[in-house]
Amino acid sequence: MARKFNFSENVLNAAFFRQNGRCALCRRSLQDQDEYGHHVIPDQSGEATNKQDAFLRTVDNCVMICEACHWIVHEGGRWAMGAVPPPDYYEHSHPSRAAHQAWSGLVKREYLRIYNKKFAALVRMTT
Repeated sequence: MARKFNFSENVLNAAFFRQNGRCALCRRSLQDQDEYGHHVIPDQSGEATNKQDAFLRTVDNCVMICEACHWIVHEGGRWAMGAVPPPDYYEHSHPSRAAHQAWSGLVKREYLRIYNKKFAALVRMTT
């Protein structure tokens, strides 16, 4: 199934190397196991026709996680809905704490932009 904001191979490779080939959650090596390019802000959040939502397919919205952690993040298989962990949850997303915190701030701002836009549209529909 095609997704609106799939990651390119370049994005997946950049995230993998940024994390030194380790899971952004458990920090285990991703060598010799299934790995997933995970959308921090869910790809279902954006509109394919909105150029600003292209952020959803960038390396800044991608963390590489192992199969076990991917299952945990999606609450045992709830792929299309459920909790959305904040970027701070992926504590091994970057090689340094400072880089992780800067990235987390960026992702939080994008999250607020996308969801404030969705909320405003919902309010307009109900008024």
